[in-house]
Amino acid sequence: MDKVKAQEQCDTWNNHFPVGQRVILSRDNGEQYYTKTTSEAFVAQSGHPVIHVAGVAGYYLLDRVKEGYKMATAEEVKEDIIDTFCLNCRNDDYECPNHDCPAWKAIVLLSDIECAITK
Repeated sequence: MDKVKAQEQCDTWNNHFPVGQRVILSRDNGEQYYTKTTSEAFVAQSGHPVIHVAGVAGYYLLDRVKEGYKMATAEEVKEDIIDTFCLNCRNDDYECPNHDCPAWKAIVLLSDIECAITK
């Protein structure tokens, strides 16, 4: 790839996505790694468009980085908390017998945050 095209690819990325963008990185072994960017895209000395991502030493080819991954909804997080920590308390209202277990406290906190965001 020539450096002009590489710079155009970097400029396109940087104009669409901020530093801190959630991304999916395709590792050398084919695994997908969920992370976020820690730099703008730039042209490496090799002439390739690259970017730094959290949890990875050095940089990765921009072609191996795809934008975004879905954030869990509050409801999905609540379900996961209950499935993981509160199996004995499970019912439609997410109520614990004494409202004192860690799962219930986490759900109440999530509900408060969700309400604050939607106001």
